Amino acid sequence: MISGSLNPRPRRQSKLTQPAKKPKARSRSRSHLP
Repeated sequence: MISGSLNPRPRRQSKLTQPAKKPKARSRSRSHLP
């Protein structure tokens, strides 16, 4: 929710969301696998 609203809103934070999304995307993919 937070990363989703930050993505389209601020482009500068995109850099902060990129690294924060990497770990989040990994945890999400793991939950999807099992």
